[in-house]
Amino acid sequence: MGGMLATRFALMVPDRVEMLALIDPIGLEDWKRVVPYRTVDQWLRKRTQADCADQQKRYQSESYYHGEWRPEHDRWVRLATGWLSSPDYAPSPGIRHSFTT
Repeated sequence: MGGMLATRFALMVPDRVEMLALIDPIGLEDWKRVVPYRTVDQWLRKRTQADCADQQKRYQSESYYHGEWRPEHDRWVRLATGWLSSPDYAPSPGIRHSFTT
């Protein structure tokens, strides 16, 4: 993580960096170019329980069940995404959501 931090610092304030030596760095993709910036509130507004459940179902189907989904697997999706429908789930003050199970 130090290599990523040093690289980001060098990119953001190049006038303060004369040289940067990295030894065996990993994960130095510039994700700010790949993934557009969104605030936490924007991410939360975009996220719905249905979207999360669909993504989770795709992931589990491909990773664990070789693309063969059965109804008995649905409980694992509910387990992974059910927290979104909890009344205790409060992502941020002022953000309202209407997730249903």
